[in-house]
Amino acid sequence: MAETIKRKIQFKYYAPEAKEVCLTGSFNKWNPIKKKMKKNDRGEWVIRVVLSEGEHIYKFVVDGEWVNDPGAERYVENGVGGLNSSKLV
Repeated sequence: MAETIKRKIQFKYYAPEAKEVCLTGSFNKWNPIKKKMKKNDRGEWVIRVVLSEGEHIYKFVVDGEWVNDPGAERYVENGVGGLNSSKLV
């Protein structure tokens, strides 16, 4: 049986004025509570997560508002008239 390759991937979102930023996506069943990000001294919110190879769909939740990653590799339709960010690992 082939071994699943996993990698530690860093996500960043620049929002120096935000009080809370979370990462949510297909890899955590869209639960923003599970992936709270930490703010650095440059105003960037950062988190590292271990992801398996493949495409991962995600968004950031910034002070309760769901937003796409402006630095995403690409965007995909979300099935309800909007877009989600996408990352290939």
